[in-house]
Amino acid sequence: MGYIIPLLLIQRFIGYEKNIVPPDFLILTHDKNIYGIEVGIKKEIQSGSFALQTNIPTATLDTINSRNSDRCPACSKWIQFCPHVINNYADFTKEINNIQVRCLEECSIYSKEDILNGICKYTKYSRNHATTKEYTHHEFANSYHYHYCCVLEGVTTEMKRKIIAAQDTTALKTHFPYYSGLEELMQ
Repeated sequence: MGYIIPLLLIQRFIGYEKNIVPPDFLILTHDKNIYGIEVGIKKEIQSGSFALQTNIPTATLDTINSRNSDRCPACSKWIQFCPHVINNYADFTKEINNIQVRCLEECSIYSKEDILNGICKYTKYSRNHATTKEYTHHEFANSYHYHYCCVLEGVTTEMKRKIIAAQDTTALKTHFPYYSGLEELMQ
């Protein structure tokens, strides 16, 4: 017969109480201050615990209006940030005026043909059904954000041809990260 050991005792025995759960990001400012950034709401306990143990101030940021955490409804995987977004977001000399990136017009990594043919795994597809636009007459034209490559794999060959030929600059996009609350650190 085995022993039933309370989880708290196991945690103490193997040292879980001493582990620190870090925030999602650590920001080092130009004047060498460090801030912890926890993305998402309702993480105050985790943020507070980290701040108490490390003396690093930690803030929680709102992602309610952001487009940077889309999960593709077709494959259920997260749509990752593309290299174009990462490169431009990390370059502090570039001014970002719009969080939306029109992939066919603005991408500096993939060619227009590669994007249209679904080679870029970062391109999002979001389109509503439109009666006058035949290339939107499919199940993925429902305003959700999909991997564009998942859309091309999920439609008939004829519809795929129509979607590619449409070169729909409105539907093919990605987004820069936007976190409400970071403005205070940029002063």
